[in-house]
Amino acid sequence: AYSAGKMTIENSKIIGNKAAIGAGLAISQNNLIIRGTSFQQNVATVAGGGLAAYQIKNLSIEQSNLTKNTSLSGGGIWLSHVDTFQIARTVLSENTSSGGGGAGYAAFVLSLTVLQTTQTHNTATSGAGWHLVNTQASFDQSTFDHNQGAVLGGGLHGVDSQISISNSTFGQN
Repeated sequence: AYSAGKMTIENSKIIGNKAAIGAGLAISQNNLIIRGTSFQQNVATVAGGGLAAYQIKNLSIEQSNLTKNTSLSGGGIWLSHVDTFQIARTVLSENTSSGGGGAGYAAFVLSLTVLQTTQTHNTATSGAGWHLVNTQASFDQSTFDHNQGAVLGGGLHGVDSQISISNSTFGQN
């Protein structure tokens, strides 16, 4: 699915899709709200196995699951040039990136907030939990466990980013 406008996705399943970018969903411009939705086993050859968002103002993901998605960059989620991204009460698990960001990859995101979210059993060359580039990020009440970064950052890898972490757990990454 591709959208260049305002969009809301609720209580849906996005499973087994393939594309170069955003196998499960690709969105650019405007706003997107995702609630109670599963992204599973989507495969992108370039970026965003589960979800790719670029040049977007606001993106919110709540009470959702991104599981077993695969991509070169951003196995679960890939973000580029996003104003505001918030993810809450969501599980990102068993996502794979052969590059950066098993669970998620974010570049040039003005405000990235991860709240009460679990990143577990994701794999990547760097930043198996999250790989951040030129991004201002906040992680609160979140868990990073059993993520495997082959070279850098099992749980988290940041480059030229401002990162705040509070009340969170990093274990066995």
